[in-house]
Amino acid sequence: MTVMVAGRRCPIVGAVSMDQTVIDVGDFPVERGDLVTILGDPRQGEPGLAEWAQALRTIPQEVLTGIGSRVARGEASA
Repeated sequence: MTVMVAGRRCPIVGAVSMDQTVIDVGDFPVERGDLVTILGDPRQGEPGLAEWAQALRTIPQEVLTGIGSRVARGEASA
């Protein structure tokens, strides 16, 4: 599975632990505060709900209901 980091797809490395994960950005320069999109608009190249559901072998509704209340929502949440 991948996420979008500063406009570029980067793979998740290893397992997600609680609400933390490691992303392999390779040699791509990133800085603290760069936007990471975990779930977004697939028409803009971002990982979409269907992509996550397929990777998790489930349905999109289960992905949505599995997102806990600690996760910020909205445009460019910080």
